[in-house]
Amino acid sequence: MGFGLFVIGICILLLAFLIYKELGRNNRRWLAWRIAANIIMCACFVFLVLPLSFETSLQTKKNVLHLITPGVSADSLAHIQGKLYYTDPSLKDKLKQKADFIPDLSYYLTGHTAIQNLKVYGYGLATDELKKLKNHKIEFHPAAKPDGIIECNWNEKLREEEIFTVQGVYHNSFAKPVQLKLTGFGTTLDSVSLPAQQLSSFNLKHPIRQKGKVLLELVALNGKDTLAKESLPVQTTNKAPLNLLMLTSFPSFEYNFLKKWLYENQYPLAVRNQISKNKYSIDFLNRSSFKINSIQSNILEKEDVLIIDQQELESISPTEKRAIEQAVTKGLGVIIWAEQPGANAALMNRFKLTNLQVQDKLTSLFVRDHEMDLATLPSNQQLYISPSSRQQAVIISKQQHVVAAEELFGNGKLMATTLQTSYQWLLSGHQQDYARYWSELIRSAARKQEPDLTLQTNNSIPVVQHKLVFDIATAETGIPLVQYGSKRLAVQQNLLFPNNWQAQTWPLTKGWHSINVNQHDFNFFVYGKADWQSLRQYKLLQQNSYFTHNQKVDQLGEETRVIFKNEVSKWWFLIGFVLAIGFLWFENKLNR
Repeated sequence: MGFGLFVIGICILLLAFLIYKELGRNNRRWLAWRIAANIIMCACFVFLVLPLSFETSLQTKKNVLHLITPGVSADSLAHIQGKLYYTDPSLKDKLKQKADFIPDLSYYLTGHTAIQNLKVYGYGLATDELKKLKNHKIEFHPAAKPDGIIECNWNEKLREEEIFTVQGVYHNSFAKPVQLKLTGFGTTLDSVSLPAQQLSSFNLKHPIRQKGKVLLELVALNGKDTLAKESLPVQTTNKAPLNLLMLTSFPSFEYNFLKKWLYENQYPLAVRNQISKNKYSIDFLNRSSFKINSIQSNILEKEDVLIIDQQELESISPTEKRAIEQAVTKGLGVIIWAEQPGANAALMNRFKLTNLQVQDKLTSLFVRDHEMDLATLPSNQQLYISPSSRQQAVIISKQQHVVAAEELFGNGKLMATTLQTSYQWLLSGHQQDYARYWSELIRSAARKQEPDLTLQTNNSIPVVQHKLVFDIATAETGIPLVQYGSKRLAVQQNLLFPNNWQAQTWPLTKGWHSINVNQHDFNFFVYGKADWQSLRQYKLLQQNSYFTHNQKVDQLGEETRVIFKNEVSKWWFLIGFVLAIGFLWFENKLNR
């Protein structure tokens, strides 16, 4: 207060001196204007040193905090009745002096116990912040749905011969269609056009033959303008070596071509082909030999997939049938070449076969899980599998008839296929379709391998400078050694599951990262703060809507009048000060 009086006193004395000098001038033509300019100059100087503020009052609710989050519109801000607050530093420039910054919301509420209700505007709060507000009532006012890719999933880890697939939902608010492209290796791999002003689902796919780490991109284009460019990290690993056992009743074309293809693709294969009763032709390809004249449990325990035709399954001994059934319950996968309805074997009877009079002389098939079309076969397929509630279709025709189906049987899988002419893909030059067909059958039926060590991140989109938690599952209960860069991460054991652990870190750079757990390297990708903005914003909207929907919001407190102190910007006084000095200088030069 003393400093303010001192400044005002000095300025009054200065103004009195300036007016005295003005009155003593010979030229009194602009006297009134010069005196006014001196008054404005001194007044502006006072308000530059001493801020000018004024008070306003606002009718608001008691014990209510209005919280602004990213995504809020200017129209929404204008209709909010009450003092505004925000926790995201990026909103500072947008809100300017319209709201107060809260560095830590939970700490702030601890010191203001009277606040029991929050009104949240925009995309909402992060999950960690919401968990800390369980004792408060939240009223959520969501922002408009963001434009762009709001949902997206892709298979980040691929085995050889698997198809990379990216699926999601795009919100296009433009008046023109948007072109969405999957790009990589310097070219466009797949694309789709998304209609204007609506939500559209998309499904893009491409076979990836490069092994190791790959970074693809999902690019959204509106004409020549790039709306979004998002990274799609993918890791391709070698296919796990699967031990295959093939039992056939006669050397058909289907058998011969499959045997050759499995050998060329390095599958460890044991083949037993029946020549006559109790006489067999036996081959071992890509593996060492062993006795398979009689199929026993100890043999099947070492196999991942058994491929057998219907006639052989019916003709083998009851002891071999029981061994196969027991092996399937323990995890073995069985693929049966189905030949005709009315089978005698118990495993084959689980699939109901039907002969259909299909007029088309061509057979068009596709893989159901991947929605992947296969090349047309020049054959008239008549035998199909009738749909069943306990079975899932794997390969179906364009007429929705089931060609191959699978069923869980204990810990293993039973699969039947009625296609006996897949070799025609090879004869007609469609090697890739043949490979896709048999790779899908073998992959789906194969014995599931339980890894000794697994690692997952708790966030599908890890972002730089954000906490990242690793969920680790080990085969033993010993404390795992987790090394991230040059640092060893501390681990926390799960109280209910002693083989499960958690470690956390804060990645600082964008790109591929590696973490080592018990001498095993795991790669993961960290995104930049600007990556996948629409998807993350939409996820926030969903999380906050779900949180508030499952929380009973009591009626907010009674109204009260709150007094706010507002400060006038010093820029106005600086402009007035400069204009006043400029006028005095210009008038003096003009008279001279």
